[in-house]
Amino acid sequence: MTRLQPLDPTDVPLRVCIVGSGPAGFYTAEALLKEIPHATVDILEQLPTPYGLVRYGVAPDHPEVKLVTEKFELVAQNDQVNFLGNVKVGEDISIEELRALYNAVILAYGSENDKLLGIPGENLPGVYSARDFVSWYNGHPHYRDCKFDLQSDKAVIIGQGNVALDVARILLQSHDDLKRTDISEDALRVLQNCPIREVHIVGRRGPAQAAFTTKELRELFALPNCDVVINPKELVLNPASQEEVKHARARKRQLELLLQATSPENAKQPNKLVIHFLKAPQRFEQNHEGKVSGVELIQTRLEGPPGNQQSVLQTESGIMAISSSIFFRSIGYTSRSMPGIPFDSARGIISNLHGRVVLSSPALSPVPPPTLPDGALGTQTGEESLSSPPVENTSSDVENLIMDMKTSSTSNTLDNTSLENSTKLNTQAQQQPVNPAVPGLYVAGWIKRGPSGIIATNRWDAQETVMSVLEDWQQGRLNNLDCQGGDLDSASVVRKIVEERGKKVVSFDEWKVIDNYEVSNATAVGRSRLKITSVEEMLALLPSRI
Repeated sequence: MTRLQPLDPTDVPLRVCIVGSGPAGFYTAEALLKEIPHATVDILEQLPTPYGLVRYGVAPDHPEVKLVTEKFELVAQNDQVNFLGNVKVGEDISIEELRALYNAVILAYGSENDKLLGIPGENLPGVYSARDFVSWYNGHPHYRDCKFDLQSDKAVIIGQGNVALDVARILLQSHDDLKRTDISEDALRVLQNCPIREVHIVGRRGPAQAAFTTKELRELFALPNCDVVINPKELVLNPASQEEVKHARARKRQLELLLQATSPENAKQPNKLVIHFLKAPQRFEQNHEGKVSGVELIQTRLEGPPGNQQSVLQTESGIMAISSSIFFRSIGYTSRSMPGIPFDSARGIISNLHGRVVLSSPALSPVPPPTLPDGALGTQTGEESLSSPPVENTSSDVENLIMDMKTSSTSNTLDNTSLENSTKLNTQAQQQPVNPAVPGLYVAGWIKRGPSGIIATNRWDAQETVMSVLEDWQQGRLNNLDCQGGDLDSASVVRKIVEERGKKVVSFDEWKVIDNYEVSNATAVGRSRLKITSVEEMLALLPSRI
């Protein structure tokens, strides 16, 4: 095939696929359209619904946070953007097929798995994942069948991030308050009969290192009929922690709030939220029925310089036990790997440098970008493709391309054979340094940096990745398609591939049908939204295509 020299990115279209429609995906699409005005962007999402974490992770009593979807909707309605919902990459269509259709593929599918405590009894009935609980009460279809036995007066949360505080707040919130939110109907029904009146939040570090934000902490203190309880001794900072707080205004505000907490002996409200610092769980206890009945905690102390303190067990301090039949694990998330993509299992992210996916082993040469067979996108090549008028897409073009991809897909994989072939090609110029980046493959969001920050953090993160794409595009590193972006509509090809394999692809207009249905049904019962928690029910609302 003909490859072009480095080019002006405004001359020809850049075809980009983003996998994941959460904040990282939409901020990436927005930045692409700003930096590369002629780009076309297809956003693939495994569910029929967009917005990811905003829809299924943000607490239902935080409607103001969800207003960011109005901005994302403007991005989705741009003529250069296509939303393709109900498409699971790796199952319905492969990464290799996407790389053959796009100049750049950006993975932005977030973190789907929990970090584990790794202590005895973690798998006992009654020990739950906070992530599962959050997804369940937010109406995520994959978690609709989860069961949570909340019939106890006490719950314990291991972890002190914002998710832990969300779970605590939802457990102690009144039914009337929850009823005004978009919490799922199943969750609302279960929580209405929930007798929990006491929630414990346990962290192994001190108040100066807790991962929650000031806003989330302030909301705990605002809970009606609830005392926030802390042992005053646990709020005493060691010298290194004092130094950390001295240089962080947010930490100062948090500590000022924590100092307003009630001491255990003065708690009088019917509900209690007890925060424990410097406590590390060691094992879960079980009762005669084989269910969890409590947790053993050991006191910790912090050692190390400011900003890099580590919690160390103080075994001589003895064991503290909290009895309960309800526990939530909330110590962070990790991402899932994708076959053939370099993955840093230690950090739980895809190996990358400034958003460019890089090979995990420096001894390996980069994988050459997969290419379509010569002529698959038309007969135009070289300079002619830059000046010729666009050709109207036809269904036969799509069908021919799919057939070509099927017959050539074995050459487009990121397996050992392609790595070996790539290495052989690069030995022809051994004196040249090896670029470890996988051409045309990028990451953004949590899968890039790990689960950290707030929703807006994804904006600068996306910008960094997009600048890497822009640089590679300007330098001619993404010229893997015969006609430099070509005439064929990649979204049409993806849709046809997926629907031939038995899955209905949902457009953004079709998502709006689901969206309008949820909102209009909620109005009649005084709710903000009645979420549909079944993919099948969502798809049943959509008209059949002729």
